[in-house]
Amino acid sequence: MRNEAVSLDAARDDVRGYLPSDANLTQSVDKGDGRIIDIYTSAILSSRFGSTAWNGGKVGTFSIQYKFRAPSDRMVVSAMFRLGDGQF
Repeated sequence: MRNEAVSLDAARDDVRGYLPSDANLTQSVDKGDGRIIDIYTSAILSSRFGSTAWNGGKVGTFSIQYKFRAPSDRMVVSAMFRLGDGQF
């Protein structure tokens, strides 16, 4: 990510370079508290990690949490990756 707050679209563009080539966005959840969580599936990740590595979520899923500087301005200041579809 960059060192300054960016739009959600710009943050997603930055993150795209770190995703597995087969990543498929399955859901995007606006938590309403200044966070959006994108949930993906990936067979590549599923084949590389054991069945217990998914933080209680479905095997082959991962989530990215985008945190806004403030819920009202919707400028992203961080993105966090997590194995599994369990939300942060």
